[in-house]
Amino acid sequence: MSAEPSRHRFGDDGSVTILGSRSDLTGELFRPRRLHCPITCGPVSDGELAATGTVWAWAWAWARTYVHTPWAGEVLPGPENGYAAGLIDLED
Repeated sequence: MSAEPSRHRFGDDGSVTILGSRSDLTGELFRPRRLHCPITCGPVSDGELAATGTVWAWAWAWARTYVHTPWAGEVLPGPENGYAAGLIDLED
């Protein structure tokens, strides 16, 4: 996860709140934050995602499954600018 402020909020106690968007029409939560709902194209509001859940799949850098394509507009491609990926079903 990126530590970019629009994606997370850090508490004084060391806690991390994951930020996303909630569709005003369906109530679905999305991450990363969106300008509009990807399902209805309707409005979204800021939402907080659960901090716990079930990990279904993950990629580790040492296993050569590390993603080396940056998020759009963030950094230039390169082996030092990738990220690990995972599929996590959050409890909310």
